[in-house]
Amino acid sequence: MEKATLVKLDNDTECAFVNVVVSTENVITIATNKLRRSGKFGRVMIHYVKAYVEPNERNIPLLQILDTIKNVEHIQDSSISDSLIILSKIIENLSSGQRLELLDLARKYPPRVRALTGLIVENVSEQNGSQLERLKNTIIGKGKYQLKTKKLPFKNNVNWNIYEFA
Repeated sequence: MEKATLVKLDNDTECAFVNVVVSTENVITIATNKLRRSGKFGRVMIHYVKAYVEPNERNIPLLQILDTIKNVEHIQDSSISDSLIILSKIIENLSSGQRLELLDLARKYPPRVRALTGLIVENVSEQNGSQLERLKNTIIGKGKYQLKTKKLPFKNNVNWNIYEFA
């Protein structure tokens, strides 16, 4: 997985360049805890997004995965199903400790990201049962999540309130 760059915007703001699979020519997306207005510098557009977790050298690869899950419907040149399969292979290759940390970090993201993360981890690992239950409890009653796809690559998506687009 490509390493993101941790930078300081000013004295009290750390952010990370987020190199997610979502790619648009000449656009750099920066996750930061202080929202800033997007701007254009020459031919490059700088777009700021909310950081759900304070980035550090250790968690940046996991935050990249979570940000990719968050933007899975906007990945160019790939179907949602194919993107989810690729994400599941990336998550499957994480150590069990990294998967536990991923689940912990996911709890700070919106419910839809928590649900998709739980769905993927449940499909690639027989471990992490109690962490998965903790994550699932954070989305109970938060609604149903519909993805713009006719076929999801997982069979247990209903357990996580995730449905295909009808």
